[in-house]
Amino acid sequence: MSWKWNLPVLPTLVFALFVTAGVAYGQAPAAPSAPGAEESAATEIPAVPDQGTPEEYLQYIEKLLNQPLPNAPSERQKLAKALVAAADKVLEQKANVEETDQALQWKYRGLILQAQSGDMNAVLGLRSMGDVLVAKAEEVFNNKPSAEQAATAGDWILLALRMGGDKYTAKVDAIIKKLEDGGLGELASQLKTSVLLAKLQSADPEQAKALLAEAFAMLDSMAESMSTPSAVSRDNVTTVLNVLQTLERLVDD
Repeated sequence: MSWKWNLPVLPTLVFALFVTAGVAYGQAPAAPSAPGAEESAATEIPAVPDQGTPEEYLQYIEKLLNQPLPNAPSERQKLAKALVAAADKVLEQKANVEETDQALQWKYRGLILQAQSGDMNAVLGLRSMGDVLVAKAEEVFNNKPSAEQAATAGDWILLALRMGGDKYTAKVDAIIKKLEDGGLGELASQLKTSVLLAKLQSADPEQAKALLAEAFAMLDSMAESMSTPSAVSRDNVTTVLNVLQTLERLVDD
């Protein structure tokens, strides 16, 4: 399963925002260089349209990203809020899977940018982002998706599990059952592994002990599936390493 949530989708403004604008994760936003600099550096950000199709809102987002990079922290905040608002407009509609995927990514990135500047509403939005991801994935899996659509929705589930630990495991278990029934066993297996990791990472020592047998059985199964060089993939190796690292932490504790 491909994982693209930590990569820039459009190569211009968002990459610059995270790398060159002085708002790298964990850093405070840079102060204006002189009084009045913020006002003089203001960039006009077009208002989010009240109405439009998912395609039109995504075009609006692309237009935002093609603008000059705002210098002032307040202008970056306006940009981030516009990204989130436009993404929400897409998510409120019956968008296709590709449009939904783009909107989820821009909402996620916009909230991160806001949160980095100290916006507590954005922090709360990030905390509930997993709910949005799981809900959108459920919509996809309830409509007999193609293998490609299922894989995209699977990415949403994986991110939700990373954000919410075992909060979503019950819902994901139901999705896994649908995948297995629909002949998408490989994706179901990947999600099973992610659910197990989420459970292990949030378990107390006694709960973790009860999960060890399941973890070792899963590792045996993965080792068997990778018995030939052609069957080994980067995703599988990464998953095995994640499980082993989690087990190592449990043993150390």
